[in-house]
Amino acid sequence: MKIPCNHDKNLNNILQKRTNYYALIRGPSYGSLDFVDREEIRTAIREKLESHGIRFQEYTWVWDEDDRCLLLVGTFENEEEANQCIKRYESMGFKTCIKTSLSGSANI
Repeated sequence: MKIPCNHDKNLNNILQKRTNYYALIRGPSYGSLDFVDREEIRTAIREKLESHGIRFQEYTWVWDEDDRCLLLVGTFENEEEANQCIKRYESMGFKTCIKTSLSGSANI
């Protein structure tokens, strides 16, 4: 016999209200660039990362409301951890930002 547990309900409520903080490297605006030009922007960011000894297994590219190239470098449940992450990338000369939602997503 299963006994109902309010803990399960409370845990689901907490998980549904959790906010993720997305740490992103900001590239230039894609504007009206074609695929080749957009790929050059992404390649330049990847090469700059590699010059600092950083290589990701997977590169997750998104864009913002201004059609700016963004590379997801971390997802955090804590805003302070996201801030610490972007400070490391800023020290390498990257422009960064933190968002709580990503364009084209339904509350990722």
